[in-house]
Amino acid sequence: MAFHHALLVAGDLAEGDYLKISLQKLQFEQDVSSAELTLVQARATLRQLLGYQSVADDFDITGTLAHKKQVVQLADLERQALAARPDLQAAHSGVKVANDTVLLAFGNRAKDWTWATDYTFQSIGPTAPGNAVGFSLSFDLPIHDRNQGEIARSQVAVRQAVETESSTEVGVRTDVINAYYGLLTNEQIVSLYESGYLEQATQSRDITTYAYGRGAATVLDVLDAERSYRATQLGYRQAMAAYMIAAEQVNQAVGVQVIR
Repeated sequence: MAFHHALLVAGDLAEGDYLKISLQKLQFEQDVSSAELTLVQARATLRQLLGYQSVADDFDITGTLAHKKQVVQLADLERQALAARPDLQAAHSGVKVANDTVLLAFGNRAKDWTWATDYTFQSIGPTAPGNAVGFSLSFDLPIHDRNQGEIARSQVAVRQAVETESSTEVGVRTDVINAYYGLLTNEQIVSLYESGYLEQATQSRDITTYAYGRGAATVLDVLDAERSYRATQLGYRQAMAAYMIAAEQVNQAVGVQVIR
C-alpha cells in the first residue's frame, strides 16, 4: 500500500483507484483471517474426534491435497454393503430369532409328561421276603389352551422382523446409491477444474501482471485477475474437499473401507 500511496501522491494513480485497491486489500486480509480461524476450528474438531489426550497441542496434518480417481462400480458396492452393513446383519438375525420363537411356541402346545418308578424291598421273615415295584405316569390334556396366544404373537413378530429386514435393505441400497453418485458428481467437478481452468486462471494472472509491468494494463486489471485466480483456486480446493468427503461417505454406506 505504501507503493500505491506514493503513486497517488505523485499523481500517477487516481484517488478512486487507490480507494478500490485499499478496499480490495481489506477483503484479502479478511479472507486470510477467516481461513486461519477455520483452520484452528478444524484442528480442534479433529483432535476431539481422535481423542483429546491422544495428540499433542501443536499437532499438524501432513500430506498433499491430490486428486486420485477412484474406480468403483455401483453393483460391487451394493453387493459389499449387503454383506457387510451391521444394521442389515442385525435385521437378518432378528428374522432368524423370530422364526425360532415361532417354532418354540408351536413346540409348547404339547405339555410335558412325567413318569416315575419305585422299588421297595421288605423282609417279612426268613422265608417270606417282600418285594414291591411301582410305576406312575402323569400328563396334562389341554383342551382349550393350545398356546394359541403365544403362537399368534410370535407369528406377528416374524412379520415385523421381515418388514424391518426389507426396510433396512432398501435403506442400505439407497445409502449406497446416494454415496456413489455423490462421488461421481464431485469427481466430475474436480476434473473440470483440472481440465484447464486452473491453468487458465494462472495464465490470466501472469499475463495481466506482465502487461501491467509494461504499462499496458492498470492496477485494477491486476487486482481483477488476482481475484479470479484466488476464486478459482478456492473453488478447486473446496471441490477437492467435497470429493474426499464423498469418498468417505461411500465407505460409510458400504460398511467397509473400499476407498483408501
